[in-house]
Amino acid sequence: MPLNDNTLAALAHLDRSHPVLVTGATGYVAGQLIRRLLQEDLTVHAAVRDPGNTERPGGTEGTGRQHIGQAARLRQ
Repeated sequence: MPLNDNTLAALAHLDRSHPVLVTGATGYVAGQLIRRLLQEDLTVHAAVRDPGNTERPGGTEGTGRQHIGQAARLRQ
């Protein structure tokens, strides 16, 4: 996925000592983002509705670490 200048600048300024949280991690856009963050050697925490789903968000490419957890739903 080619990155535009704004995205490249944002990646350059990330504090790599902290994990990045991605919500909606099973969606297409989030999956592409997770893949890229892992390629950048970042730790990604992916929030999903069903952590039992065997499809890993963003795949497993890259050298970063990926942690998947269930997102809490607020009831109204």
